[in-house]
Amino acid sequence: SLSLLELVEWVAQGSVRLDFERGHVALTAFWGALALAGLTVALRRRTPALQGASLVLFGLAVAELAAYDLGELSEPLRWLSCLSLWVTVLAASAVSQRLSPDRGRLDAAACAFLPVSLALAVPALVHLVDGTWHGIDLQGAALLGLAAVHGALAAFFFRRQRDFSTLLWASGLVLAGVAVAELVAGTRLTLLWAAAAAALAYLSVRLSERRLQLASAVYLGCALGYALVVEAPPRNLFVASGHPASGVPSVVFCALAAAVFAWSWGFSRARSAGAGTSAATLVRSLVDQDPRWAVGTVWAAGTLALYGVSLALLGLLEWPGGTDIHTAFQRGHVAVSACWGLVGLALLYAGLRWRRHDVRVGGFVVFGLIVAKVFLYDLRNLDSVARAFSFLAVGATLFAAGYFYQRLTGQLDEQREEPKRPPRHGGE
Repeated sequence: SLSLLELVEWVAQGSVRLDFERGHVALTAFWGALALAGLTVALRRRTPALQGASLVLFGLAVAELAAYDLGELSEPLRWLSCLSLWVTVLAASAVSQRLSPDRGRLDAAACAFLPVSLALAVPALVHLVDGTWHGIDLQGAALLGLAAVHGALAAFFFRRQRDFSTLLWASGLVLAGVAVAELVAGTRLTLLWAAAAAALAYLSVRLSERRLQLASAVYLGCALGYALVVEAPPRNLFVASGHPASGVPSVVFCALAAAVFAWSWGFSRARSAGAGTSAATLVRSLVDQDPRWAVGTVWAAGTLALYGVSLALLGLLEWPGGTDIHTAFQRGHVAVSACWGLVGLALLYAGLRWRRHDVRVGGFVVFGLIVAKVFLYDLRNLDSVARAFSFLAVGATLFAAGYFYQRLTGQLDEQREEPKRPPRHGGE
């Protein structure tokens, strides 16, 4: 180690202080590389003493970095020292798991090395890379590159050691989500998060890895939260504004991602039950086998779609111009009431026609929301003309719902009361 410090000073021939700091960067890298080499040899030859010595040397390298390099070295040398040790620590994690005697389980050393590597790499990249290049945030790009490294390692370990692969791709997805938030914002952020949720749901089916569905749900939740808090908050539906439909694309992206997530869940349930993968089988799997998650996601996607259509109607009636925002907003609410009524009518009719209790209940829920909206919002905030049209629209859909309910339930009662015909035998 002393010879290495002397060598760096002799080669650099610069400031003694600066050359000494550069020597310490090389020293940290040397200790990490030496520990990695010893660990590899120890695992290949099954030498516990050498393995223990290598782990001790890794600990000394980390302690030297924390106690001296981070406090005494100048920037950016302290962070370069972190990166030099990160390379060997991440490699040690992969080597420990790859050469572990029990490859079917997680190796304790591999699990310990992985968070240490993240603790070394993330702050180093954040401090070393700053600013933008051609409009691209460099910190976000660096974190995305680190996520790609974890993703590549996860793909390498996926077939034989899925538990370790899960740790790698989970940490990579967290890094990727943060990196995307650094790189883009607005509708593009919702699009990328929703696209990631849909891609993960598809991969969970393609690779038969149910754990990816949890990652898909997390990304979907992030996209939905951002869409409803930032891009299309619910206040846009009840407060007149210049562009109420500006967040509609974000809502649509979340609805599509939720539909893909529900499809992946139904596909997985159908395949695990040994059934086919036709459209009818998938729908039956969604409804009958696991209604808590998949069917809930379907209803959430439908609710998002209805919310997006409502905002689009408000924006559409403001788009031609010619009237003030307040008047156009009130006309838009008449259209929203009519739209909700038609959706409730369609759900009620479909539930009665297909004998689906949950769909029928969904129709009644929508009608309940319409009645609440008319009496709690329209009656107080709309003018007399818009309020009258809103009441007429809701009344017409309720009248039609009552007609179809009476007609179809009567037919169902007749079918139940109709006596069964006896089977025919022989020539009878």
